[in-house]
Amino acid sequence: GLVPAEGVVEVAGVSMAGVPPHRRGVGMMFQHDLLFPHLDVAGNVGFGLRPADPRRVDEMLALVGLTGFGPRATDTLSGGQAQRVALARALAPQPRVLLLDEPFGALDAVLKAELVLEVQLLLRELGMTVLAVTHDRQEAFTLADRVAVLRDGRLVQVGTPDELWNDPSDTYVARLVGLSVLEERAYRPEDIRVAEDGPWPAVVTGST
Repeated sequence: GLVPAEGVVEVAGVSMAGVPPHRRGVGMMFQHDLLFPHLDVAGNVGFGLRPADPRRVDEMLALVGLTGFGPRATDTLSGGQAQRVALARALAPQPRVLLLDEPFGALDAVLKAELVLEVQLLLRELGMTVLAVTHDRQEAFTLADRVAVLRDGRLVQVGTPDELWNDPSDTYVARLVGLSVLEERAYRPEDIRVAEDGPWPAVVTGST
């Protein structure tokens, strides 16, 4: 497995180093559903439950809108249905934290928009802590209360969607959130007017 170079991963103040995966209380949902083909839908949803709990499986399928899908084979599911099964499987053991790794990236635009909203409403209803990785601005702003922006592996800004939109830390973040009225050009000194305050800082490089 991966060997940590630095830092600590904690859940509820407890370091996860040395804790077996099944005891970490962390659920995971991937970009591709990664369902087990040798198990039916119910078998996939109940995979992480010890002991087996058919009632919990039925509850999870109802929660994601797939009541009655338990006996179905995974290769009969649409892309959206498969992702719902993957979400039900991740939620079934009642994790303290849910990790989403580009969970909607493989879906078409219409289905993606629909499922993102469904998942956002569901997770808010459950009151669950979620850490999601995505390259999609709209997806991040829909799902998240707080957004962390990374550039070249470094954290450049953390804030609510409104904070990132109204006060981006630099032009990279501004473009990422969709702002396009940005200027990167040379100006003559006599054309520059400086105000005492304003919503946009000016970064000046070079001099003549």
